[in-house]
Amino acid sequence: MKGMFARGIRAAKFDRTVYAEVAARPDLVLNSLGIVILAGFATIFGYLNIWYAGRDVPPLLDDLGGRALGLWLAVLTMLVGWIIWAGIAVLMGKIFMHGGGSFRDVLRVLGICYLPGVLFMFSSIPGVGNFIGLAAQLWILFAGAIAMHEVQKSDWIGAALGTLVGWFVGVVIVPYVVIDTFVSVAP
Repeated sequence: MKGMFARGIRAAKFDRTVYAEVAARPDLVLNSLGIVILAGFATIFGYLNIWYAGRDVPPLLDDLGGRALGLWLAVLTMLVGWIIWAGIAVLMGKIFMHGGGSFRDVLRVLGICYLPGVLFMFSSIPGVGNFIGLAAQLWILFAGAIAMHEVQKSDWIGAALGTLVGWFVGVVIVPYVVIDTFVSVAP
């Protein structure tokens, strides 16, 4: 896990060299996995307002069980969304862009693009939380498009289209449906 945050920050700064580095090293899949899990933690912290802002009393013990379940669900949802995004991006890249990146390469480089997802923990701030969450999602999308351009060796339009479809399903739709469903039925 050495250098995980450094690589994630470089990806968040849109440093193109980091994508080639991550694609060339299969052992860095754990870096990508760690960043996606971190984004999952941040997501549920934001959705469930884990910081207890504005509460006078601590949550009840049974409420903590629901939060632990939510945390587990958020992490799994992020992981599934990441895999779906990579799968769609590879299919779109191979079919429409004649790209050269393998599923594993794409999975690794898209995983490090999730670092701006730590901003999801601020999504419960009244007034600005939704904008922060949207900014984080768009940041992930732009980093992913640059990553796909570098890994698939395609043109920008093809990289953007392939990335956008997978991002929309894996980063927007899947977490929204699963986590919002959980939040609406949580105690």
